[in-house]
Amino acid sequence: MILLELTPLTQEESILSMKRYGPRRNYLILGEYKPEEVFPFITVEETRRDFTAVDGKQYSVRMNSDRYYCFNKNPKCVCCGIEGETLLLEMHRNQKEKHPHFNFYARHNGDLILMTKDHIVAKANGGPDIRDNLQTMCTICNNLKRSFPLTVEELREKRRRYDMMDVREVKGLARTKFLGLYELEYGHRGKSRKWVFCSRKQKETIEAELKGEQPASPDAVVIFATVGNRVVVTKEFRPVVGGYEYGLPAGLVDGGESEEEAARRELFEETGLTVADVRYTSPILYSSAGCMNECVKIVSCTAEGEISADHCEPGEDIQTFLMDAAQVKRLVHATDEFAGVKIGAKAWPLLMAWIAV
Repeated sequence: MILLELTPLTQEESILSMKRYGPRRNYLILGEYKPEEVFPFITVEETRRDFTAVDGKQYSVRMNSDRYYCFNKNPKCVCCGIEGETLLLEMHRNQKEKHPHFNFYARHNGDLILMTKDHIVAKANGGPDIRDNLQTMCTICNNLKRSFPLTVEELREKRRRYDMMDVREVKGLARTKFLGLYELEYGHRGKSRKWVFCSRKQKETIEAELKGEQPASPDAVVIFATVGNRVVVTKEFRPVVGGYEYGLPAGLVDGGESEEEAARRELFEETGLTVADVRYTSPILYSSAGCMNECVKIVSCTAEGEISADHCEPGEDIQTFLMDAAQVKRLVHATDEFAGVKIGAKAWPLLMAWIAV
């Protein structure tokens, strides 16, 4: 697999505006081109065409490559379907003759992935080296296929398994009442890795969810509630941010509760309001997947009643506000009386969307 990441060349390089791509350390990137700037000039006969690089120089490129023909015929990988979208004019740093070539790349999850030509019937299995026996394939799928006589459907299944995570062990490192620290040992895309993360769930539940043996269940609910033309906003003391955070009512889902039941209970406990009508419930959303597997559902509803802090749990310091659009606009932009305040990441986009309607 060749995954390429952009890094700048050093000041000493002759072509300063070029980029160097990941493991291809011995290649200079002379320029970047769109397919429509290159593909119309592909030929069958031995032909060269001059292309102007970013350094202003002209470079002669052979245009009758079988690879170019293959990419022009179908720019997508026949297995996974990712589509090449950019051509880089590349030349080996030690190449004496200044005759570079184009490589075709797709963009996927922030990476550049090299596209290749593949023999439908591998040459090792007697396949002819002719254009009718060629197909476009990304490097990942091509490396998985190698010379095995696989159908596209079989290769897709192999790619699906390759992309899946192989859960090997979940090891508990520490545990408190509400949170645990774990180390996950796993395999992904041919490499063994470890990841330390926090979770509200127990080890057995974590393993079952990661292995797909049971669906993920929400740890908490976030409640987007409106009373007439005003939205319910909370201001809650959060020690880990060093003060108060503006957000939305939220809380953990107790065992055996549905998301709607948890939303009704938490809204009443934190604000004194009751749910009048549930508009929608979101799918499972992940809070901060880089460090924990906490997932939530957003429950959107209308509410009624009187605001009260009498039902908060001991130790909770929560104030509740019914904000109109003008107040919410000042809050999300942290202006006027809200200058410098802390705002919850789950609340901000919902409040922004509400004032935009």
